[in-house]
Amino acid sequence: MNTRLFAFVLLAGLLLVGCTQPAPAASPQASAASSATAQPSQPAIVSASASASAAATAGTPAVQEIAMTANSFEFTPSTVTVKKGVPVKLTITALDVPHGFFLSEFGISKELNPGTATVIEFTPDKTGSFPFICNVFCGEGHGSMKGTLVVQD
Repeated sequence: MNTRLFAFVLLAGLLLVGCTQPAPAASPQASAASSATAQPSQPAIVSASASASAAATAGTPAVQEIAMTANSFEFTPSTVTVKKGVPVKLTITALDVPHGFFLSEFGISKELNPGTATVIEFTPDKTGSFPFICNVFCGEGHGSMKGTLVVQD
């Protein structure tokens, strides 16, 4: 059991590191956009903006893929930045007990079962900062389990 949990946490960490790397630029303009949106000093923030900018320059909308975990009263990352109008694919895995993911502004409410990756797909149609919370009681710290989705133009 502990070996499986360690392997899963290691895999989730590798996915998170891979999601925070900017996509290769398709043009000099995309390269400038990519370097302007990189946020190496804030590892808790995942931004899909760089890959979306590169895809928009190439004329093909990309899917913004973000891997997240729910564990011990926190989402990791707790702040996710995406582009308006570009499809988003969140893959969230509860690591300890059942949790929930509730993003009211986009009508999303999903249960997150331990050890199972839950995929949530949507296309943000408005810009701003939108809170998300755990909506399945998960223990004494449940009320502090929240995060923010930032949608940019």
